Formats: sequence, C-alpha cells, structure tokens
Amino acid sequence: MSALLLFSALAFAQETASTESPILEPVPIPDTSAASMSQPVDALPSTTDAPRLVEQITVDVEAEAPTRRASRLRAAIESAGGTLARYQEEHDSEWGDSVYLEAWVPVQTWPAVESSLSLGPDDSLDREVIPRSDQMGQGSPHVELAIEISAPTPAEPNFLVGMTGSVLIPADTSGPGLAQLYTMRVMNPDREGSLEVAYGTSDPFFRQQDAPWMLQITGGSSMYSDFLGGGERSVFNPFIGGRLGYAYRGESWFVLQGEVGVEILHLNHFILDVHARPTGHFRKGAVGLSVETGAGLVFPF
Repeated sequence: MSALLLFSALAFAQETASTESPILEPVPIPDTSAASMSQPVDALPSTTDAPRLVEQITVDVEAEAPTRRASRLRAAIESAGGTLARYQEEHDSEWGDSVYLEAWVPVQTWPAVESSLSLGPDDSLDREVIPRSDQMGQGSPHVELAIEISAPTPAEPNFLVGMTGSVLIPADTSGPGLAQLYTMRVMNPDREGSLEVAYGTSDPFFRQQDAPWMLQITGGSSMYSDFLGGGERSVFNPFIGGRLGYAYRGESWFVLQGEVGVEILHLNHFILDVHARPTGHFRKGAVGLSVETGAGLVFPF
C-alpha cells in the first residue's frame, strides 16, 4: 500500500513540472536615438560607387571679387562632372571676403577645370599623389580639389612723408620770437615716431632779405585715443604726444614740446591733420614760451 502511494506522488510531481511556464528570453529594444542620428543604409553610397581619390590638389587664388570668382569655378567644376563637397564664404570688413570650396573632379576632365583656374603670378597650386594603399573607394578615379579664394592683401605703407605749415607765436620776448615755419616731416604710419626739419622766418613772403631766419629740428611720438577711434576712422582721429629737439635763431636753443591734434581726414592715400604744440625754448639763462599751431598733409610711401 505504501509503495502505491509513493508511486502516485512521484507521478503527480512529474506532471506538475512538465506544465510549468517556459522562461522567456529578454527581447532587445532597438536604440531609436542612434537610428535617428545616422543615415539609412540604403541612402549611403556603396563602396563600389564611391569615387577613388588618386590625387590631392590645393589651390590658393587671389581675386578682387572672391565670390564672383568662386561662382565661375563652381560652374566649371559642375560642367566637368565634378561633385562639390564643401562651400564656405567668409566676410571680413578689414581683410576682405574669402571663399573656400572642396570638390571631387574626374581625372579625365581635370585639365578643363585646371585651365579655368587662370592662375596669376601670386597664386599657387600644390599637387600630392595619394598612394594606392591609401586610396578609398572603388569607383572611377577622381582628383580631390581644395580651393581658397581671397582678396589681395592691402598694401601697408613703410612710412608717411609730407609738409607742414605752422606759426610759432611767442608768449614772451625771451624766446626765439615770432616765426612762420615750413616743415618737412617723416613719420611712422601709427605715429609712434616722427622727425621734422623746419625752416622759419619772421617774413613769410620773403620780402626782407635781412629778416632773421630760424632752423628747428625735432623728433617725437604721439598716440591715438582708443576711446575715440584708435586711428581707424576716416575722419576725426584725435592724438596727443610730445617732441624734443634743437633750434637755432642767432643762438642755440633746446626745444621741448607737447602736442595735441586731430586728423581731419585719414584716407588710404593721404592724411590731413591740424595740431597745437605748447613749446618751450631753453638756453643758458633764458626760457622762452610759445605756442606752435599748424596743419599738415602726409602721403604714404
């Protein structure tokens, strides 16, 4: 009887184990964020269709109108069966516009594109053959072309040279006295240094041959105000500075001057300015005070 009960219990346990629910394996959830960032596979170019880049060519071109020149080159590249890979324009008020473009051009049509470049003496073209082991793609051979078109760099003057006319007005009778000064000056483009040689006379029309004459040589520097244009404006550029030098009018004098002035016009081809200079003439036993006021015109060289 006990053996029969044991057999029944074992049979029931086996039947219960066979009816338990199977363990389900976890189902992976697709990463939708990654899929949204990538391009569909069927939209990507196949390796067999991608052009095989066999040469890299870099071109630097100067043009007065970079965007206009770039549009002509784009038309030449497209007519040659090329593919434009990148096009970028930059606009700079100081250095001018520039354009950068990259393209793939079939090897057999590259000579036509090269002739359309019309390179000048200031332009450059560099070539580099890509080793076969580094060539990507299995399509037709292409040239990888990179072109940078920029406006010519504006010419910078070495120095400025010109003339100044001024009047030395004495504040007392201890100095050299009244004089009309005719000055030749050479100065740095940013006014950091200048040299002036002036001839002076009390008779500006040279009617009196025995009128006392004066020679004055000074050097100095001045600076622009950063709060009032910094010398970059076309009109009204104030500046301040100082000068020292030597003067002769019957006797030798040491000259010390302060300076305040304004550039009325500051153009590419000339600068017109006015100035006032409190002046001290010094010699042994005498000090003469005066004010020099004048206007000048300088040209780049």
